[in-house]
Amino acid sequence: MKPSLLFFLSLLATAFAEPSPQAILESPSSSQQAKAQACRLAGEQALSNTVPALANLVADPVLSTYARTALERIATPEAKLALTNALTTTDGMERVGVIQSLGALKVTSTAKALARLLQRADTTTSTAILRTLGLFQTEQATQVLLSQLIHQDAERRSAAAVGVLLAAEGHAQAALLYQAIAQADVSASLRHAALRGLILTKRSAPFLLEHIQSEDPQLQDVALRTLRDFPPDELAPILHDALATVSPDLQTKLVQALRSIGDPRSAPVVAALLPEAEGALRRAILQTLGHLGGNVAAETLVPLVSESEAQAALITLQTPQTDALLIDRFHSNQDRQAIVTVLGQRGSESGTRLLLRACLDPDQPALVEAALRALRPLAGLGELPTLVSIYGAALHAFYPSDSAIPSLARTTLAAACRRSDRDQAGETLLRKATAARTTDAKLAWLRLLAAIGYEPALAQFQPLIQDTTTVKEAASLLTRWPDSAPLTMLLRQGTAAHWPHASIIQASLELVAKDKNPMTRISSLKRLQPFINSPSRKQRFLSLLGDTPHSDTAAIIQSYQNANNTTVREAAEAAWKRLKETKR
Repeated sequence: MKPSLLFFLSLLATAFAEPSPQAILESPSSSQQAKAQACRLAGEQALSNTVPALANLVADPVLSTYARTALERIATPEAKLALTNALTTTDGMERVGVIQSLGALKVTSTAKALARLLQRADTTTSTAILRTLGLFQTEQATQVLLSQLIHQDAERRSAAAVGVLLAAEGHAQAALLYQAIAQADVSASLRHAALRGLILTKRSAPFLLEHIQSEDPQLQDVALRTLRDFPPDELAPILHDALATVSPDLQTKLVQALRSIGDPRSAPVVAALLPEAEGALRRAILQTLGHLGGNVAAETLVPLVSESEAQAALITLQTPQTDALLIDRFHSNQDRQAIVTVLGQRGSESGTRLLLRACLDPDQPALVEAALRALRPLAGLGELPTLVSIYGAALHAFYPSDSAIPSLARTTLAAACRRSDRDQAGETLLRKATAARTTDAKLAWLRLLAAIGYEPALAQFQPLIQDTTTVKEAASLLTRWPDSAPLTMLLRQGTAAHWPHASIIQASLELVAKDKNPMTRISSLKRLQPFINSPSRKQRFLSLLGDTPHSDTAAIIQSYQNANNTTVREAAEAAWKRLKETKR
């Protein structure tokens, strides 16, 4: 390529290139929006060549914040000098912003200038100055702050206290600074912040304990909230000694503090308070023992298993010995229902075995109910044989009308089936249904089979659907099926009659709702349509049509839009709207 052509292309590139942030900032013709964007880019890219232009914008009421932010991010000596010089070229909120930027960059060389400015500053400016002096963390700045703690203006004193708090962080004389705030005439929140800093600076457990035992509840609360910042090995022994000498109210707070520390070695000390503890203290002890864990906690809590707080603690107690202690207590015929409840929540293998045995105790129906409830979230394939036997026995045993055992046995067995392999569970239940000697027993087993959707069981439903004495209950059970599998059998058996039983129509509609295939769904609805006569059933029928996107659906819905019954017409209109939304 010829040199002249290269030169020409370079001129073109220069002509069409985006102007640099420096050029935009220096150009009088640049808009404020363009300059704001240029400030952002200058800061992001730390463009030191933009510092002079940015310095000229610091006093601009609109662009000051953009310019200062850019200078803060560039952070070169030149940028810091530009902000320092801006102290004398700005006023009002622009000067306040400059002071804040000096603090962010810790331009400590401006401390004298800021101190002079403080003498005639308004509240907003003085607050910014005092905060910036605190960020400097220099001896000179700190002396200025301390002098302002005795200022006659309350707002000035508060701002100085904030500055001293900032200065104290990492300061060699931090304790003296915190004490100065604690003795100043400032708000309680600032004095409490100083106390917290003082406690953490001293790192003295006895000093902390002194404030925990303070009669001032606010100071006590500050000290208690500082506990978590102390090493447990250092703090726990001090609290253990204090527990024996303080009031029950403070004992409660210390026990809760030991819970948050979480040192298992605290369990014996906490447990020793239990015999005489009442109310809130007793609840705190039980909760803390459950959190701390260990053998002492288990040995203390198990005898108290009848108490709700102890039960809650035992459920969460991560100690292997806990299950063994609970089972031993169960076998000694103590607190058996409470133990069953706790073991169910703990969900251990040994506990599950005991729950199954508890279900087989016919002389204690309340215990059987508790065990069945506890087993419901736990039982699976391993527990299935025993639960089948329990349910079978419940079907034939005589229970009072208010007994929950039959329904609990059924729901627990159903839960176990859902957690088991469906074919294995279904085969076991189907054998029971086939062997059932009474219709009621057969229906009871079929109810479970319907709930798990075991298709080989559909053959058992056929004679029940055809029998007018059982069709209603059998059809109702089929609606429990998890999908629409029984629909084909139900339609074939039901619509073979001139006038199918109402239960078959209702069950068929419920099963259609579970069919997600528009082709089979519309086919089923067409077969049902001749038998849909009542307004309420037409309403349900049309609702299903509205959710069935198929080419035949619209014509069926339209056939109901001029119905005499208002409810049916409204249902047809609603179905038509839903159908259009579905097609979208």
